[in-house]
Amino acid sequence: TGNVEFSSNGAPIQSCTAVPVSTFGVATCVTSFVPAGTYAVSATYSGNAYIAGSTGTTTVDSVSVATATTTALTVSPSTATPLSAVTLTARVSPTGATGTVEFFTNGTPIQSCTAVPVSSAGTAVCVTSFAAAGTYLLSASFSGDTSFGASSSAPVALRVATKAPPPPKRSPIVAMAADPATGGYWLVTARGNVYNYDAPWYGSKAGEHLPAPVVGMAADPATGGYWLVTARGDVYNFHAPFHGSEAAKRLPAPIVTMAADPRTGGYWLAGAGGNVYNFDAPWGLSAGQSLPSRIVGISADPATGGYWLATLSGDVYNIDSPSYGSEAGRFLPSPIVGMASSRGGLGYWLVEKDGTVLPFGQATSQG
Repeated sequence: TGNVEFSSNGAPIQSCTAVPVSTFGVATCVTSFVPAGTYAVSATYSGNAYIAGSTGTTTVDSVSVATATTTALTVSPSTATPLSAVTLTARVSPTGATGTVEFFTNGTPIQSCTAVPVSSAGTAVCVTSFAAAGTYLLSASFSGDTSFGASSSAPVALRVATKAPPPPKRSPIVAMAADPATGGYWLVTARGNVYNYDAPWYGSKAGEHLPAPVVGMAADPATGGYWLVTARGDVYNFHAPFHGSEAAKRLPAPIVTMAADPRTGGYWLAGAGGNVYNFDAPWGLSAGQSLPSRIVGISADPATGGYWLATLSGDVYNIDSPSYGSEAGRFLPSPIVGMASSRGGLGYWLVEKDGTVLPFGQATSQG
């Protein structure tokens, strides 16, 4: 019989001060310990008329439950060239974590980024580079610490693209296209050479025999790739789906340019005589059979899904899109050589051979 008093680090545990001993000689008390740490726990038996009192001591380790974390990875820039600097930033949330972050490429640790300490702001930063062109899947893993659990980021893709050499003097530039993902652009020559500027390089037709010179280029807003078109209507796709071409067909006039449809991901080819050929893009009408001069440009209207055609003399034909004016009937010191639509589709620009840019609608002059 008798009672048992339980103590922690020499102080009685309030809920366990007089626990009766059962007929089996056992006294049980359930309690908890806060904060985490090691506690010296003792049990003192009071004794009774026949049995003397006694004390026993043990240790208890109290383990805290780690706070869950998330790790997010950002990569800058998203497109790089071989051996150029790439900054990897891992952000661990919530803030307050210590520990380290390890960065991986395609599941393999990056040797210079294996144990990057987490700052007081909750970030770990590593600058590295990649020697070969290709696509790399990057990720970051937080080790965790005594108070915060481990976590890993979702993979982030990095494109490393080889920069093309400068164009040869005998290979004139005939078209360009903007990269909607990076803000850079590509230039293409009549022989099919493609040159990239802050945009990934996916290949070209350089050194290959072409049935006709390249005359146009368009970027695929869905994949970030591009298409080339020849005067004969051949279409070459690079990291972009092939939707068709006019290759080997008898055309009333040569192809002079092309444009991508931002709504469908298809494209249009435009002939010098005003004929428009659509591939997975809506077909409205052509400019007509009697033109004052040949077609030199086509541009998609992102607002309506239609397009505009421009001629050498400054005429603009609107197909399923509003008209914002033209240079028809006016004297031009230099012929029109191309056109582009504004971002919202509420205007367009014409460009003369001497570099003069003519704005229409809500397209503003930038010089």
